[in-house]
Amino acid sequence: MRYLASAKDDKEASARAIAGEQRLPQGRWGFDLYRNRENKTLDLVQRSRKCLYVYQDWQHQTFGWLNARIATWFPLSIQICMKGRAWLVRQLDSAGIAYQQQDNCFPWVAVLEAVC
Repeated sequence: MRYLASAKDDKEASARAIAGEQRLPQGRWGFDLYRNRENKTLDLVQRSRKCLYVYQDWQHQTFGWLNARIATWFPLSIQICMKGRAWLVRQLDSAGIAYQQQDNCFPWVAVLEAVC
């Protein structure tokens, strides 16, 4: 893992540099069960495979828009995303706090002026 200090950093170039340094194999890797006929056992083997995901989206009453990305191979990684802006807007509206929203940003919130 490598921290990139700026959104302007070239993420692909960084990933390629790490792959070159660590001599990572090409492609996406996952695990499969392999029936070993000689030993009469099931073995867990690592194989190259396509990157397949299942996406689930829903609108939550409290948190707003949520989505999950679930990998279809073992180990099953799950990434859950919550857009906090929808939750914040609901909290500000219910408290009667004035604000201004521009895309992903809240450049002005009435309560912050009183505190600052």
